[in-house]
Amino acid sequence: MHCTVITNVARFRRIGRRYLNHPPQSVEALTLLAAMPTGAADSLREYLHGDYLLLYTVADDLATVYLLTIRHHR
Repeated sequence: MHCTVITNVARFRRIGRRYLNHPPQSVEALTLLAAMPTGAADSLREYLHGDYLLLYTVADDLATVYLLTIRHHR
């Protein structure tokens, strides 16, 4: 799994959908979003691969991708 995901995200940095297209409903997630610097949440992206959901962000220069979390979603 990891080789495919890393390759895909490295080559196509905007492959994942925008996280805020489907804003979170939980109080915890909304609190974390509110604590982020202004505009930072706009760069969050989700990538679904098999049973895993990755949350990542792309730096403004589009050269750096930060993997924030990997979760088993089923």
